[in-house]
Amino acid sequence: MATTSGRAAANPLTPRAAALDTLPAGARLGVRDVLSLLNCSKSSLLRRLKEHRAPAPLPDEAQLTWRAGTVRAYLEGGEQRGRL
Repeated sequence: MATTSGRAAANPLTPRAAALDTLPAGARLGVRDVLSLLNCSKSSLLRRLKEHRAPAPLPDEAQLTWRAGTVRAYLEGGEQRGRL
Protein backbone atom coordinates (compact mmCIF):
# COMPACT_ATOMS: atom_id res chain seq x y z
CA MET A 1 0.00 0.00 0.00
CA ALA A 2 1.29 3.48 -0.83
CA THR A 3 2.37 5.70 2.01
CA THR A 4 2.08 9.41 2.53
CA SER A 5 4.26 11.01 5.18
CA GLY A 6 4.95 7.62 6.73
CA ARG A 7 1.34 6.49 7.06
CA ALA A 8 -0.75 4.21 4.90
CA ALA A 9 -2.75 6.05 2.30
CA ALA A 10 -6.51 5.66 2.67
CA ASN A 11 -6.91 6.68 -0.97
CA PRO A 12 -4.15 5.37 -3.25
CA LEU A 13 -3.23 7.95 -5.89
CA THR A 14 -5.38 7.92 -8.99
CA PRO A 15 -3.50 7.97 -12.32
CA ARG A 16 -4.33 11.68 -12.80
CA ALA A 17 -3.28 12.51 -9.26
CA ALA A 18 0.00 10.64 -9.76
CA ALA A 19 0.64 12.73 -12.89
CA LEU A 20 -0.14 16.07 -11.16
CA ASP A 21 3.38 17.44 -11.73
CA THR A 22 3.11 16.88 -15.49
CA LEU A 23 -0.46 18.11 -16.01
CA PRO A 24 -1.00 21.61 -17.43
CA ALA A 25 -2.18 24.18 -14.86
CA GLY A 26 -5.62 24.31 -16.49
CA ALA A 27 -6.19 20.55 -16.46
CA ARG A 28 -9.21 19.54 -14.41
CA LEU A 29 -9.15 17.16 -11.48
CA GLY A 30 -12.18 15.39 -10.09
CA VAL A 31 -13.17 14.57 -6.53
CA ARG A 32 -11.41 11.18 -6.49
CA ASP A 33 -8.17 12.78 -7.69
CA VAL A 34 -8.26 15.46 -4.98
CA LEU A 35 -9.28 12.96 -2.28
CA SER A 36 -6.29 10.79 -3.14
CA LEU A 37 -3.90 13.78 -3.10
CA LEU A 38 -5.19 15.09 0.24
CA ASN A 39 -5.50 11.56 1.67
CA CYS A 40 -8.91 12.21 3.19
CA SER A 41 -12.53 11.13 2.90
CA LYS A 42 -15.16 13.01 0.94
CA SER A 43 -16.84 14.20 4.15
CA SER A 44 -13.49 15.53 5.40
CA LEU A 45 -12.93 17.31 2.10
CA LEU A 46 -16.37 18.92 2.24
CA ARG A 47 -15.69 20.06 5.81
CA ARG A 48 -12.32 21.50 4.78
CA LEU A 49 -13.96 23.34 1.88
CA LYS A 50 -16.56 24.84 4.21
CA GLU A 51 -13.77 25.98 6.57
CA HIS A 52 -11.66 27.30 3.63
CA ARG A 53 -8.89 24.83 4.47
CA ALA A 54 -8.75 23.09 1.08
CA PRO A 55 -8.04 24.22 -2.48
CA ALA A 56 -11.00 26.07 -3.93
CA PRO A 57 -12.96 24.16 -6.59
CA LEU A 58 -14.00 25.79 -9.83
CA PRO A 59 -17.13 27.91 -9.42
CA ASP A 60 -20.35 27.18 -11.27
CA GLU A 61 -19.58 23.55 -12.00
CA ALA A 62 -22.24 20.84 -11.71
CA GLN A 63 -19.64 18.60 -10.01
CA LEU A 64 -16.73 19.51 -7.77
CA THR A 65 -13.79 20.13 -10.10
CA TRP A 66 -10.40 21.71 -9.50
CA ARG A 67 -7.68 23.13 -11.74
CA ALA A 68 -4.43 21.20 -11.44
CA GLY A 69 -2.50 24.44 -10.89
CA THR A 70 -4.65 25.39 -7.89
CA VAL A 71 -4.21 21.99 -6.27
CA ARG A 72 -0.47 22.00 -7.02
CA ALA A 73 -0.05 25.45 -5.40
CA TYR A 74 -2.03 24.31 -2.34
CA LEU A 75 0.12 21.21 -1.91
CA GLU A 76 3.36 23.18 -2.40
CA GLY A 77 2.63 25.60 0.40
CA GLY A 78 -0.90 26.85 0.28
CA GLU A 79 -0.41 30.11 -1.64
CA GLN A 80 -3.95 29.76 -2.97
CA ARG A 81 -5.75 28.29 0.05
CA GLY A 82 -9.38 29.10 0.47
CA ARG A 83 -11.69 30.62 -2.04
CA LEU A 84 -10.36 32.95 -4.67
